Amino acid sequence: MIEEGEIEINPMIGVKPPKVPERPIPVVSQRQFDILIEDCDGSFLGRRDEAIVRLLWDCGLTVSELVGLKVDDISLSEDVAWVMGKGEKERRAPFTVSTARALDRYIRIRGKHPHFILPDLWLGERGPILKSGIEQMLRRRSQRLGIGHISPHQFRHGAADRFLRS
Repeated sequence: MIEEGEIEINPMIGVKPPKVPERPIPVVSQRQFDILIEDCDGSFLGRRDEAIVRLLWDCGLTVSELVGLKVDDISLSEDVAWVMGKGEKERRAPFTVSTARALDRYIRIRGKHPHFILPDLWLGERGPILKSGIEQMLRRRSQRLGIGHISPHQFRHGAADRFLRS
């Protein structure tokens, strides 16, 4: 307002800016990731959870993007997930070969699920998984394994951190 000539005296003179503590954003470590993956067995839930963890690790998806995925949004030939982000904008989310393998294993066992006909990629006992289901799965596994609280958003920050470091 001073620059535009609307006021003559800066009302902020003498006011000290607030101190904002520098807190690092928690991310999922390589060790935590490895422990989560090692815990996933060949059962339906084990294959599903491994695919979820690997996709979160590789792509840094939001939990909304993750639960919004349909079976047809996964291209195993291109190693990419087509994700619907904010503003209904579709984007490519490339993933690694090990994630493609985990997704392939999950999709094959998913075909035997009672609700396999549904278009939603992630299924639970009673149908599609919601955001709370992903959060509960990560909380249960991480607590049982003694690796601290892990949320889906920590994967997002971790993917960004690894990208910036590289």
